[in-house]
Amino acid sequence: MLCDLISVSLRSYRMMFSNRKPNHIWTKLSNEQFLAKIGAAKKGSDGELHPTLAGLIFFGDFVSIMNELPNYFLDYREECDDKRVRWLYRTHSNEGDWSGNLFDFFYKVTTRIDDDVAVPFMIRRNGVRVDRVDVHDALSEAVANALVHANYYGKRGIVIIKHGKQISISNPGTIRITKE
Repeated sequence: MLCDLISVSLRSYRMMFSNRKPNHIWTKLSNEQFLAKIGAAKKGSDGELHPTLAGLIFFGDFVSIMNELPNYFLDYREECDDKRVRWLYRTHSNEGDWSGNLFDFFYKVTTRIDDDVAVPFMIRRNGVRVDRVDVHDALSEAVANALVHANYYGKRGIVIIKHGKQISISNPGTIRITKE
């Protein structure tokens, strides 16, 4: 049911969509129509609108996602060299104090990672300060690729570990081409 979707996640996504494409015809649609247009929901055999699997993992709540994908798990950790400390910071999809969906995880993680990227003070020609550099985009792309290309039917979840300046991103699945 569409009630399995987190309204705050959908509202945030729609706001971002509207900001990027203010004149797009989908910005005027109801939530149900919008979800259908982006492929996050479709009509079932009962004639009602239901989330697609993609819609569920992108906008759903952790419990509803786990009902469909029992091994679904998202994990982000910041580690240090001190072996007595397991991690400096950790967030994962079944904490219970946030949705556990891909949309919210992506922004929780990229916000943490972005904070450590050095941004030199530069002014564009129009007088606006540059606050993002190419590294921000590359890191966001790496996280997005891990989330988009994961096998959510696999036995393990997505794990992102930040250790100092190094970031390790792993997701379940296999590579479709040979290493050669």
